[in-house]
Amino acid sequence: MDWPLSREEKKQRLLTLYSQDVQAADDLLQAGDKRIEALRKELEAMQSSSGAQLWQTEVLRLRSAVESAAAMLKVMEAVPVKSGNLHQPADRSVLPARLQGDDDDDNVKESGHHRGSPRRRSSLAEPEPEEVDEDILPSLPEILPELCAGADVDKLGLVFKKLPPDTMRVVRANDGSWAQKQGVHPSDKLVAVMGRRVELLSGPEFMELMKARPLRLLFERGGDA
Repeated sequence: MDWPLSREEKKQRLLTLYSQDVQAADDLLQAGDKRIEALRKELEAMQSSSGAQLWQTEVLRLRSAVESAAAMLKVMEAVPVKSGNLHQPADRSVLPARLQGDDDDDNVKESGHHRGSPRRRSSLAEPEPEEVDEDILPSLPEILPELCAGADVDKLGLVFKKLPPDTMRVVRANDGSWAQKQGVHPSDKLVAVMGRRVELLSGPEFMELMKARPLRLLFERGGDA
């Protein structure tokens, strides 16, 4: 016989389903963290074992992808989610309105119910998914195509405020200069020179590399300044 569920049974059933969903989300985040850490170590090993400059640009792109994925996981972790522990009671505030309140509401008559006939089980309402505020999502940088200044380029027309190992952001590209013609914008970040990461260079090393021709430069645009 199909017996109706009591209000307490409905609550327990809903709490169990909710806790299982949260536990699955927690497991997914932990697995993502482990995968990102393994990929980060693999990239570092690749970069340290290969001395060829041919790999440097690709390594930079992969590293940027890893950092972007890590930032997204941090945002997911920042979204308020209740604990997934199945042994802890969930907050009553997440229950549907029809399951909140006193048990006296059980005395409310259901339309279409005939005395003496078994009541049908009412379907359990699932909690609505929480909306993620898009304003808290990080602005991810875009790796631009690598630029190359040939032997015919005397001056680049790039103006920076600082030298490595500080962050190298473009203050301006002079009018009519090579940099402006290549589409370099103010606030673009110089990531690599001749395949070498800028933050790993000293000021004198950077100045010496900038004299090379042909000169390969890698920029990224956007993201958090």
